[in-house]
Amino acid sequence: MIYNCPISTCNSSTKNKLVIKDGRYKRACDSRKIQRFRCKVCGKKFSRATFSFEKYQKKRRVNHRIYRMLCDRSSMRSISRELNINYKTVARKVQYLAEKSRRRQRRFLKKLEKSQVQNMQFDDLITLEHTKMKPLSVSLAVDKKRRFVLGAEVSRIPAFGHLAKKSKKKYGFRENHHERGLNRLMEKNFIEQLIEML
Repeated sequence: MIYNCPISTCNSSTKNKLVIKDGRYKRACDSRKIQRFRCKVCGKKFSRATFSFEKYQKKRRVNHRIYRMLCDRSSMRSISRELNINYKTVARKVQYLAEKSRRRQRRFLKKLEKSQVQNMQFDDLITLEHTKMKPLSVSLAVDKKRRFVLGAEVSRIPAFGHLAKKSKKKYGFRENHHERGLNRLMEKNFIEQLIEML
C-alpha cells in the first residue's frame, strides 16, 4: 500500500521513496504492532493508523461485538451492562458504526454505477411507529439478480383492517404518504442513473 505524507503541501510518498519506515509501536487498545513512517522532506512522523477512521478510539475490541449485539436487537443499556462499558461509549460507537456503514454504502454505490442493472424489483414492508394503529411502509428497490438493496424510503400510511376505525377515533385522520415515498425513492440520484442504464 502507498502511504503519502499527511501534510497537504508535501508530495512525498512511499512510492517516490521520500517516505521511509521509522520503527513500530504497540497500540495499547488492541496490542497490535503499528508501522511508523517518516517524511524525508519535511520530517513529519506518522503511522499507518493516522489515516484510519478508527483513529483515537480506545476500545476497538468491542466494535464488532457492539455491531453484532445491535443486529440482534439488544438495547444500548443491555450492551453496556454485558460488555461492562459506559452507556456513553455505546452511544458513540453507534454513531461511529452508522458513519462507517454510510461510507461503505457510498463506496458500494460508486462500484455499482460501473456495473449494469438488468432487472430491478420493488417491495414494501409494513412496520409500525409505536403502535399497530400507526403503520409505516418501507419501500425498497432491489437488484433482482444480485439481491442488492439499491434504495429504501419510509412513508406513513393509515391503519387498515379491524384497526382502521380504532386508529381514526384515537389518533384522528392519518394521510397516506405511500405514493410520495415511492416518488422519493425514484427521485434519488443513483436510482435515476440506474434507470438510464436500463
